[in-house]
Amino acid sequence: MPTNLTLDTFIDKLLDEKHAGVSIPAENREQMKQEMMTALNKMISLKMLEQLSPIELQEFQGLEDKNATDDQLQAYITDHVGPKIKEKDVFFAQILNEFKNLYLG
Repeated sequence: MPTNLTLDTFIDKLLDEKHAGVSIPAENREQMKQEMMTALNKMISLKMLEQLSPIELQEFQGLEDKNATDDQLQAYITDHVGPKIKEKDVFFAQILNEFKNLYLG
């Protein structure tokens, strides 16, 4: 999974591209970045969950129902989704490209 620093840079570039020539106050830009980061992380999570089989998805939901920690949920995803994604760089690049297209319209 891309690091937050990489995602932060990606979001900065999207904001610059979409709002080229427009000065955005720092506090507004930071809020926009936070909202975009939340949306991007949700998209990445959903795309990863789509890789789970129906049985694995039920197991994952069971973990959530038992109030598993974020680390436990992440470990489950890593163990069950990671091996299914052969070209991780391509997988994440596709997600980032889809997000970019949605944001830029």
